[in-house]
Amino acid sequence: MIGPNQDRSTFVPIHRDLSDRLAKTACSISDKLQLSLQRLEATGAFDSGQMRLIEDEFAAVWGSEDSFHHISLLQPGDQIEHFVIDQLLGCGGEAHVFRAHEAGTGKVFAIKVLHNARTSERFHREMKMVQQVAHPNIVTAYEVGEIHGMPYIAMELMQGPDLNAMVADSGPMDWRRSSAYILQVVRALAHAHCRELVHRDIKPGNIILNGDDQVKLVDLGLASMRIGSLEEETQSFNLTRETQIAGTLPYMAPEQAKSLSRADVRSDIYSLGATWFYLLTGKVRVRGKTFSRQYRNLVSKRRFREISTDCLPPNLFQIFSKMVAYDRRQRYQSCLALEQDLGKALEDLGQSVTSQQLSVLIVEDSQSDMLLAVELLKMANDSLMIHQATCLSDGIEIQDEHSVDLVFLDLTLPDSAGVATVERFRAEHSEVPIVVLTGLSDEQVAEGCVNAGATDFICKDELTAHQLERVIFVTFSRHAALEN
Repeated sequence: MIGPNQDRSTFVPIHRDLSDRLAKTACSISDKLQLSLQRLEATGAFDSGQMRLIEDEFAAVWGSEDSFHHISLLQPGDQIEHFVIDQLLGCGGEAHVFRAHEAGTGKVFAIKVLHNARTSERFHREMKMVQQVAHPNIVTAYEVGEIHGMPYIAMELMQGPDLNAMVADSGPMDWRRSSAYILQVVRALAHAHCRELVHRDIKPGNIILNGDDQVKLVDLGLASMRIGSLEEETQSFNLTRETQIAGTLPYMAPEQAKSLSRADVRSDIYSLGATWFYLLTGKVRVRGKTFSRQYRNLVSKRRFREISTDCLPPNLFQIFSKMVAYDRRQRYQSCLALEQDLGKALEDLGQSVTSQQLSVLIVEDSQSDMLLAVELLKMANDSLMIHQATCLSDGIEIQDEHSVDLVFLDLTLPDSAGVATVERFRAEHSEVPIVVLTGLSDEQVAEGCVNAGATDFICKDELTAHQLERVIFVTFSRHAALEN
């Protein structure tokens, strides 16, 4: 998070030479479009109405190509807002993903930039959805924006690889490792579902390893705001061509394959079960070598590969079977129920099921100022462990005992006030990120706090639970980001 005290005038939106390259590309594409239209009109085969339709279609196609060329021109050293491009990490069907570092801090992030105008609706949906969730097993998005007509998301950089690549390179996993990863994703989905978000594209490639033991769920581009109600998007997709299906067929629930609008939380559970099958076997569960055969086997013929009894202990096999039941009424009806059963089964097998939590210390003398936000946050996000203190000395003592991950520090405490509060806490604990809580809008005070060692500051007046949650995860993730 860029603190309000930081001077954004020091950040160059985009290098001048890049702007020149983009302008030249745009002119080149415009010239090609006009030349093609002139040649068609010269044939005399089309009337004015037909030519208008052709021009509209050309504009749509060339517009997508235009965006693609713009992004392909991004080079190491180019800047998007305050992020400096380091290298291209990958290019998928809808976006380029770049490794970039933040000017001034050297922190490293991932920048996802759209390159196809036809998928802008899905991309903008993702830009909105990633800001609705905050969980240790969901990738943290820091900010969204647009540069030269190209929307982008700045997010934490995962160490990788994704689980699809991991199995492809190293072979299937055993039940211990795979079930540990599946449990983490169950918890991530339980969080998303509680926010009324259905992911709709759960697959191994959207689960990325971040260190030895942690995985994170990515790509909310197909997510919908739908839980137990009609979804705005009710279009039923024609599934006769692979390019017209929304989602990834081998991991898709049957009802979603028939119509995207039918997908609900149980569809995510099915997809996670299909993902678990892949982790255990190295193969997709639905049979068929072609898309059309896979579709028929999934939707009507119900032809699936069976999992060997050697792959899973009996209690885990029962859970897996319930996750991938063809009739969604026979599946787990919520990820909370699935988490309970899976956690108990793993405990019975002697496996650790401890969930990762972020511990947060709030040092605030007037608890009523943030009482509602804190209590709502406790209820809404069980991945947070919140400690509270009413004076600086108690806050330092709690940090001594618990080594929390993030500290919120008020500037008007019974035993300390102003910038000295930050200085005293920082003198005792030099590494933990500190976010200053203030009712003041005085930027000089805020700048003084940052100079004294605070990571950032926020105004506590009318601070909502969602805003507090976002500050916690974004600040912690940025603090933990690798240096360039």
